Amino acid sequence: MVHLRMGTRAAVYLRKDKKAELVQPDSRDYLELEELVAGILEREDQGPEGLLRRAAIEAREEAGFALGPTDVRLLGAGFFPTPGVTDEKVYLTEAAVDPTKAGPIDGDGSVMEEDARTVVRELRDAIAACRTGD
Repeated sequence: MVHLRMGTRAAVYLRKDKKAELVQPDSRDYLELEELVAGILEREDQGPEGLLRRAAIEAREEAGFALGPTDVRLLGAGFFPTPGVTDEKVYLTEAAVDPTKAGPIDGDGSVMEEDARTVVRELRDAIAACRTGD
């Protein structure tokens, strides 16, 4: 099972107003977007320990799971999703959780996380949703 975040992403939502300009327009209006639980690294999140710490914090804020850094495992060395546009590097992590132990999704107080919720999918269904654009 995979716990994903469902919420509004303004940049994706506003694509609806630029359909004529897009090289690859699509007919969907994205009111919400399903995505991985994620966060932005802070200055104190240095080294592998910092990555695990940040992953645990984001799991609590965005999915409601109280994890510690030792509950999280890095999945590789990270990658650049859009190296021609930004220097952002993504580090994937994973943790085993008990779905019955999920607490409230408090977020970090930003508008970007307001009214977000989690969606739980079997991994094969999540992969299938990626293939269909869902």
